[in-house]
Amino acid sequence: MKMQLRPYERHGTLNGRAGNRLVLWILADPHFLSPSLFEETADAFQSILAVNSGKLIEHMPEVMEEFLSRALREHPDAVLFPGDLTLNGELEGLLEMGRMFSRLEAEGIRVLVIPGNHDIDCRYASVLTGDVASPAERVTRDAFFREMRRFGYDTADARDEHSFSWIVPLADDLRILGFDSNTNAFPGGILKETMTWAEKELARAEAEGAAVITMMHHNLLVQNRFMETGFVLKNQAEVLDVLKRGNVTLNLSGHIHLQHCSGRKGLTDITTESAAVFPLGFGVLEIAEGHRKWNYHREYMTQYQDAALRRMYETCERFLQDTLDQLDVSEADRTCMRKAGQEVCVAVFAGWAYRPSDEEAKHGCRLWNERASDTFWGKYIVSAIGQKHMEETI
Repeated sequence: MKMQLRPYERHGTLNGRAGNRLVLWILADPHFLSPSLFEETADAFQSILAVNSGKLIEHMPEVMEEFLSRALREHPDAVLFPGDLTLNGELEGLLEMGRMFSRLEAEGIRVLVIPGNHDIDCRYASVLTGDVASPAERVTRDAFFREMRRFGYDTADARDEHSFSWIVPLADDLRILGFDSNTNAFPGGILKETMTWAEKELARAEAEGAAVITMMHHNLLVQNRFMETGFVLKNQAEVLDVLKRGNVTLNLSGHIHLQHCSGRKGLTDITTESAAVFPLGFGVLEIAEGHRKWNYHREYMTQYQDAALRRMYETCERFLQDTLDQLDVSEADRTCMRKAGQEVCVAVFAGWAYRPSDEEAKHGCRLWNERASDTFWGKYIVSAIGQKHMEETI
């Protein structure tokens, strides 16, 4: 099972004025689980793998080590982590991630972190070393701040007192504003008080001639119309208004685990795929000298690509099986549909416009349209064939 890794690139403009070229890396949703909390052969761990959404949990320690080694070698100016650092909010995992971040900062690489919905007070935090899962020590809000304050909060120009939101200067004319969309009071949205704070900071940045790039865990714009509820900010319209008034043109997000880019009225939202899911990528944002243009492209880890692809195919087959079982089709047609459906889902998450690879896959796509277009997965697969990015552009 092989799939050629493909380039992914987007570009746009900022309203900066003078700075030197900057390179920022974005690693989203690593869902790191400390090796001390699982054993691969344990029934409890295998049970998690059987229902997880394609994440290569058991190899993330090695994947993260490859990422760190590459960052230390290539030395980006900063690395941004838009949340879901841990699998399910295990404290030991967060402590290990903090040690990794410290290695980067020790070499002069800025690290900026915001929490995801899996990072704080998650009731699924587990030890997976036995026959059944047992509770692991969770990350509390106090623990998250204690362990992550070095990575954005202590270096911020300003912090929001109502959330884990901050604004950090990367240059005289460029700032990163990290929004916390996972507060206890408003999970999945940005607090009204936080938006008031952000509006003041955006106005201050504009008065001082600085461009602002925003970052949040949840998506600002719709990246996939079948994955909107629970992924797009609950108060999207209000946040968009604040960012528009603040002349923000670029937002970075994660959460949805797929690579995509949408735009609306001069604002681009790039969601970087999960680093734990095929094709094990991370984003590279290059900000040109003068800070008026940006270019985003994706790089890939080299280890475990085959294992990650195999995990994604297995996951997609599990998702599709119930629908396929309900259809009155021959076994040969079922096989064609399964293959096409798997290829479509893998392409969507990898950020590629799907094109059938052979006649069998083309036939499978036709069957999804003709025999299953009234089902969720039929609609999803048909809509994804040839899907283009920037689909929400108005």
